[in-house]
Amino acid sequence: VKENKKAARTGLFASLVENKILTQDKADALQTYLNTQREQNRQETLQTAVATLVTDKTVTQAQADKIIVAVNAAQTAQKTTFDTAKTMTKEDEKTYLDDFRKTQVKPLASLVADGTITQAQADKVGPTSRGDRGQEGSKKPEGRMKKAEKKKKKIFVQTI
Repeated sequence: VKENKKAARTGLFASLVENKILTQDKADALQTYLNTQREQNRQETLQTAVATLVTDKTVTQAQADKIIVAVNAAQTAQKTTFDTAKTMTKEDEKTYLDDFRKTQVKPLASLVADGTITQAQADKVGPTSRGDRGQEGSKKPEGRMKKAEKKKKKIFVQTI
């Protein structure tokens, strides 16, 4: 399913160019614009989630700043890894990504390991930042997040 979505997105721009609706330069500019908007939305979501953690005194501002740096670094590493994987054959890509997933250190785990935050804080940061409500909450309609809220939180969750 992910491959179909990826192909549909890139296929859309290729199709627009092929059908002479957009020039390649305009298609590239549009794709760059959309990527920039996606990244800005991710940063806003991350900032909001971490600000909430400071407000409720789960973490200090200094810890929040380090969480943001760690999450952004993990996101950059992940993007670089996936960009590299795009240039590989399917078999090599699978092996490469499997190895990456096995060795990838999650940002919160690294912050606990270096003493920046405690495990108790990481336990609270993780579910809070993901909007988790626990098993009971997820079964109840009032415990579920709306689809748009889930999508907004997804960006932050992917790297934690």
